[in-house]
Amino acid sequence: MPTGKSQSKSKSWQKTPITNLVRYKPSGFLFARIRINGKLIRRTLNTKTLTVAKLRLSDLERTERGNSDLNAAYTEGKMTFGEAMAMFGERVAKVRDKGLYRDKHGTFEEYCQTELGFSRPYAYNLIGSAEVSEQLSAINEIEIKPVNEAQCRELISVPETKRVEAWKNAIKAAGEKPLTAKVIHQAVAKFKPKPAKKAKVAKKTQRLNVKPGLKLIEAMEKLADSDNTDALMKKLAELRTWLEKAGE
Repeated sequence: MPTGKSQSKSKSWQKTPITNLVRYKPSGFLFARIRINGKLIRRTLNTKTLTVAKLRLSDLERTERGNSDLNAAYTEGKMTFGEAMAMFGERVAKVRDKGLYRDKHGTFEEYCQTELGFSRPYAYNLIGSAEVSEQLSAINEIEIKPVNEAQCRELISVPETKRVEAWKNAIKAAGEKPLTAKVIHQAVAKFKPKPAKKAKVAKKTQRLNVKPGLKLIEAMEKLADSDNTDALMKKLAELRTWLEKAGE
C-alpha cells in the first residue's frame, strides 16, 4: 500500500501526451523520463512548452543511448579506453566548435549542464583528456596506456611534443605502485610550461618644481615687513593653492 509520502511525490508529477515526457507540477517545467539499458534517467528540459520539450527529448534520448552504447562497448572489451575517450571527446568538441548547442541553449555551459549533466570546465577536461588519450594510444612503443580520464587530465597542460616523455617518466616514477593521478601530477610537473613572471615596473620618481612656491614665500616675507595685510593674505592663499596642486 503506498505511503502518504510516496502519494505526495507521485502527485507532483503529471503525465503528458508525449511518451517519456512528464511535467513537474510545482514549477510547470517538463522533464525527460527515459530508461536506457535498465537505467532510469530523469532530467529537466528547461522548458514548459510541449513542442520545445519534444525536440529536446529526442536529442537527449539519442545522446544518452549513444553514451550508453559507448560505455557498454568499452566495458565489454569491444573498444579500448582510448577509443571510447576519443569518440566521446570528439562528440563534445564538435558540439562546442560548431555551436550545435545554440538552437536550444544560450551557452555551451548550459548545454553541458542540461544535456550532459556536468559543468563546462569538466567538459573541457574531457575534450583535453580525449586528445591526450588519442595521442598516447597511437604510439606502439608505449606498452602502458592511460586507462581513465584522471590520468589523461594530468597531461593536458603538458605541451604535445613533451607528452610521450612525460608519460614515460610517470610510468617510471610509479614503478610497481599504482599509476595514480597524484603520481602522474608530480612526475610530469617539470614538463609543464612555467608560469610567466610578472615584470616589475619601476616606479618613476617625480621631481617637484619648487620654484613657484619659493617665489610666493619670498613675496610673503617682504609683505610681512609692511602693513599690507590684505596683500599678505592673498599671497598666503596662492601658496596654499600651489601646495594643494603639488600634492595631487
